Amino acid sequence: MLLFFSFFAFGGSFFRIVEERVFFKEGERMKCTVESIFHNKSMIQKIYSFQPYCCNLSNGNPIRFIDNLLGFLPTELPFEIPMKHNILMKNWCEKKLGQEDRFLLLNLLKFEPRIKISFGGKPVLSNFSHGFYYGYPLGKDSHINNHINLLIHYVAPDEMGNMEIILVQSLPTISLDSQYFKPNTNFNIIDGNSIKYKYSVEFIEYEYNYLIPKVTFVQYFWSFIFIDMLIVVVIFARLFFAKRKALMIDSDNQYQNGWIIIRNDILRPPIYIEFLSSAIGIGIQILLAFVMTNCKAYSSYSSALCYLIAYIISFSLIGGLISNIICYYLAKHYIGYYHNIVLIAPTPLIICFLSSIYFIEQASNTLNLRSCIILFGLSIVNILCFHVGGLISVRIKMSSIYDNNYIPLPKSFPKEAFYKNTFLLSIFSGAYIFSRIVIPVKKGLDLFWSQQVFENNQSDLFQMLFLLVSSSSVVSIYFSIWKIEQMNYKWWDAAVCTTISSGVVMLLFLIIDYYYRIQDLLNISFVVYVFICFLLCGSLSFISCGVSMISTLFVVKKFMDNIGVKFI
Repeated sequence: MLLFFSFFAFGGSFFRIVEERVFFKEGERMKCTVESIFHNKSMIQKIYSFQPYCCNLSNGNPIRFIDNLLGFLPTELPFEIPMKHNILMKNWCEKKLGQEDRFLLLNLLKFEPRIKISFGGKPVLSNFSHGFYYGYPLGKDSHINNHINLLIHYVAPDEMGNMEIILVQSLPTISLDSQYFKPNTNFNIIDGNSIKYKYSVEFIEYEYNYLIPKVTFVQYFWSFIFIDMLIVVVIFARLFFAKRKALMIDSDNQYQNGWIIIRNDILRPPIYIEFLSSAIGIGIQILLAFVMTNCKAYSSYSSALCYLIAYIISFSLIGGLISNIICYYLAKHYIGYYHNIVLIAPTPLIICFLSSIYFIEQASNTLNLRSCIILFGLSIVNILCFHVGGLISVRIKMSSIYDNNYIPLPKSFPKEAFYKNTFLLSIFSGAYIFSRIVIPVKKGLDLFWSQQVFENNQSDLFQMLFLLVSSSSVVSIYFSIWKIEQMNYKWWDAAVCTTISSGVVMLLFLIIDYYYRIQDLLNISFVVYVFICFLLCGSLSFISCGVSMISTLFVVKKFMDNIGVKFI
């Protein structure tokens, strides 16, 4: 564990936590100054001046970002901004912006607007709440950022008399009238005079720079391929030493050793393994999606490091304890051997592991080789923590196990539980392989959506499908290794299992995507869209998993022949 802390402390310097910073250079910072006049009679707000800084685009034409993005266009109050007040983002970009400018505007949508308010040079207490600042359409005629909500609360005496502004609220999408202004009884101001205040709007970066999405996705994809290769190497190394030890123990029956002996040590699955694995995979992916949507980037490296260490240690130990207890009771009533059911054991652990991966992936600008090594080290640490939690639960349950005679435990059962059972194989061929597909799918959907808004680029759709197929192939590799261990290497097992799990989750993402986004962009019915998605997800997953299953079978057979183990 100390080695892990040291490794992570040094390795953490190789990736960067994205801190909040102003995106535009000095002189290009987006600001707007609004001076509002309040009259004591009508209490109607009027916008006195509006002077935003402009940023020149590549075509040389200045654009008023505040006008187009925030919608502060009206010149008098009370006013009402209709749904069509701002031009639809897609049409507006196609008519007025070039390719580079579209990426610039896309980058702006990834920035969170922050309001800074001052009164007489002093800061003013304010609250800025917003909705979908990404610009997700809420309907066919919706516009960008139609949820902007500005609240100003300020209490101070005025030179002209006693004055108190209780609440000033600005909602661009609805009418504003005197009901939003609650004057105090001490409000005393001479007619013709006015109280002025101003506020500035800045866009502060808080996520990825989407100006280079394709480069980021390429690095992201190959980073996970590298991690998968390391995991496969560890699995094969573990199997090699296990089989070599089995051959050394019983040299007279070499042809009876190998896979047959190892099979008895591998954790056997229950009946209908495909349905159980699919259910576990779907549940984990849905939980992972929830974790991904609620994951936040931290502003400092120290807070991120403390959070990640606490997250891994606590969830790994707790996950190991809970999963082992569940396995014990299942074995007690189902098969009768504690170490024969671990397919569901890694479930809490895998959720922690994958959320940690996403945390690092979100916190770092790009994933490089060092980041991949860090992620692989985290996976090993999770496995060790899982073992520690499992051994603790075994110690707790040992007395009741002997009393009830459900499990014949040798004296060295904790050690055997650690070395004899292939935990690496069970973990990475159980729940992990199905939840492994979620992150590329979600990233592919984000990329597809960001490009589809501006132009109908089919290559991005194929890139998303390529991520899906590649992930399904990796899934089937792990599953096929595990099925070969069970002497049951039917290729359609992995294909059907991964198709059900990844296909269902992919279908759910696409259905949600259709409801919020695509129904306004594509002129097709919901039933046709779901049917097309089902065919794409199901067929591609089935074919890729089937091919990977068969190819893995030949690779394993060749590997076993080379080490002198008879492969059936």
